[in-house]
Amino acid sequence: MHNPMRTLHLLPTFHHDIAYLRRCDEYLPDCEKIIDEALRILALELAYTYMVEQAFLLDWYWGKRPDQHEALKRFYAE
Repeated sequence: MHNPMRTLHLLPTFHHDIAYLRRCDEYLPDCEKIIDEALRILALELAYTYMVEQAFLLDWYWGKRPDQHEALKRFYAE
């Protein structure tokens, strides 16, 4: 029996839950590193997909990292 090739999509996500994990100011530096790494990989790997679960994080990142505005716009448009 022939099994067709399948594609597995791993969705890297993180969850900011202030009540159970850490304070927001403690957690956001980790989020910044994760988004930075995702943008780095997106620039190298055409097939890479990244998902952000909370719009709050993108809004925060946008304000914190104006140097990444062009990259964010480009990947969003693609």
